[in-house]
Amino acid sequence: EPGNLRLPVLIKKYIKQNARLVAFNVDPLFNNAIDGLMYIRISDIPDSTMKPVMEEFQKELEQKLAEK
Repeated sequence: EPGNLRLPVLIKKYIKQNARLVAFNVDPLFNNAIDGLMYIRISDIPDSTMKPVMEEFQKELEQKLAEK
């Protein structure tokens, strides 16, 4: 029933990160699941998401450089 349909959590999270849905498809080989094609430009990802990721990359890079 349409009243019981919900948007999956991951799709909600991607949309909050400024992802865009481009197209949908019904996948008959996967229990008629609905597939969605999404894209996101890295420059559109919010700073609140990018900052922790970049800090982690920086830390790992510094550790690898210190090992040499």
